[in-house]
Amino acid sequence: MSEQQVQNEAANEATDQSNALNQNVAPPPAEQSSFSVPRGVVGTPEAYDGSTNVTQWLDQLRIFFTFHSDLNDQQRLLASVQRLQGSAYHWYKNCCLMIGPDIVVPWGSFQHFQSAIQAEFTHITDAQMAETEFESIRQTSTVQDYDRRFLALLNRLGYVHEMEKRRKYIAGLLPQTRNKVKESNPVSFDDARRIANTFDAQIRQRQINYRPVRP
Repeated sequence: MSEQQVQNEAANEATDQSNALNQNVAPPPAEQSSFSVPRGVVGTPEAYDGSTNVTQWLDQLRIFFTFHSDLNDQQRLLASVQRLQGSAYHWYKNCCLMIGPDIVVPWGSFQHFQSAIQAEFTHITDAQMAETEFESIRQTSTVQDYDRRFLALLNRLGYVHEMEKRRKYIAGLLPQTRNKVKESNPVSFDDARRIANTFDAQIRQRQINYRPVRP
């Protein structure tokens, strides 16, 4: 065997040994990544336009921010105002303009934002709910109970025209009482209430008088 052949054979043997070693060496450990909560499990809060319950919307925000705890207070503020639209967005822009033309977030913290938007929209939402209840209110027991609920709604609504109060009050009475009040032709809301209460008291007194006596 020539010297060149010996050198080639030695080189091939060294290569084979190197390959065998590489096959037996364990791969380096995978880099450990820090655990992170999967994003998207808690959905983005709905947009708020000022017409729905502001407290429930703020509850959605708080749940969202509890899940996304990596957001700082400024990021929470920005994320909140991005969900405003309609009347709520116009309110936000007016708050900015009251401070300056270049203001993006007019509140110092997310807590301040919560207090401000609740103060602005809670009474509006309650008035809207009261309007819905006002359209459907009906006498279900005594006229006295109906009066109490009707007056409570009027307090929530604010100003209601005298004729509208009288009309709605009479419309919600039980048929027999309603007919009696209409026949009496009341001139005001208070007059309608007086007639209704008097008639209701008479009905209940007759029911007591004619109640059969058990032996």
